[in-house]
Amino acid sequence: MPKPEISIKHPHDSFFKKLFENEENIRDFLKAYLPKDLVKKLDFNSIKISDTEKENNRYKKQHLDLSVECLVSKTLSKIYIIFEHKSYHDKLT
Repeated sequence: MPKPEISIKHPHDSFFKKLFENEENIRDFLKAYLPKDLVKKLDFNSIKISDTEKENNRYKKQHLDLSVECLVSKTLSKIYIIFEHKSYHDKLT
């Protein structure tokens, strides 16, 4: 009996969303890739994943790859991260 085909729309996007739904993965990523001076100011115990769908001033919906709330120098802050991942070759990227 043949296996049914599984269709995953936007596999690259799904991969990143699955990876970063885990707060421990987010902590590790931020510690590894943010500037060390900023990392020292972050309260990693306060990290919470935020809604990634935002509206801009003209009410157009935008989707972010990762939006995190956390305390930075004891001030509630948001960190937005956008991963540019292409499923095709783009010579302009």
